[in-house]
Amino acid sequence: MNENSLNEQVRAVDIEMEIPISAPQAEVWNALVHDISLWWPKQAFMTKATKFTLEPRVGGRAFEDNGDGTGGLWWNVHAIQTGEFLVLTGHIWPGNGGPATSIAKLNLETRGNETILKIHDSMFGRLTDERVATVKWGWDHLFAKSLKPYAETPRRK
Repeated sequence: MNENSLNEQVRAVDIEMEIPISAPQAEVWNALVHDISLWWPKQAFMTKATKFTLEPRVGGRAFEDNGDGTGGLWWNVHAIQTGEFLVLTGHIWPGNGGPATSIAKLNLETRGNETILKIHDSMFGRLTDERVATVKWGWDHLFAKSLKPYAETPRRK
């Protein structure tokens, strides 16, 4: 690839999505933050790790964990308001469609009898149309196809 074709692909993109979840906001937050290893799909892993972990604190990590120091870092927690939102910063490396940076806000709000997960992902870097479509598909797969059914399933207290 020559320098001109790379420059044409460097851009900023905003992705915004809303996913309605039929569960109370506190339960969705608990599923999102504390039960993430129970619903995060193994097919989404970029390494051979066995577990996905989120450390819900400023500076915490969201990462694939093999328990021995190996795995893959997805994001760092940039900001958190317990029960309401997470702001995550992460990178897409060259072998995975980057280089690019992502700053994503995952916000929960109650609307009627549902909790709405609002996703706003601002990315900049080498972002082809194919990479942007893959990120949109990934957000949908993670949250509409994995988190939503998990959060909507009643659990014994």
